[in-house]
Amino acid sequence: MSLVVWIILSFLLLKVIWNLGVPYQLLVRLKNYNEGDIKPGISLSLEVEIILLLFVMFFSWLSNGDSLINKPLHVLAYAGGLVLFSYAHFFIVGMVGGWLITYKSKR
Repeated sequence: MSLVVWIILSFLLLKVIWNLGVPYQLLVRLKNYNEGDIKPGISLSLEVEIILLLFVMFFSWLSNGDSLINKPLHVLAYAGGLVLFSYAHFFIVGMVGGWLITYKSKR
């Protein structure tokens, strides 16, 4: 079961990496935006993280051993913390970067 936990954690880490890159891609799109164009969006799909967190906690609960990944609450704390960090990063970079781009474009 520990292997399954590591696999799910790997997918969750890939999703967190995706979340870290999204605000920069949106800022590039905002910088290159022309009036009259359709603003394309990028979906973050929060349900993917929730499902992966539930699966990793369930399989962590089923696994045996005394390592960190065999304790569901520790897995939830660290993996959930990564997810929360990625969304906080998204909003901070989005707000500051969006403000900087719109401020520069008005000048």
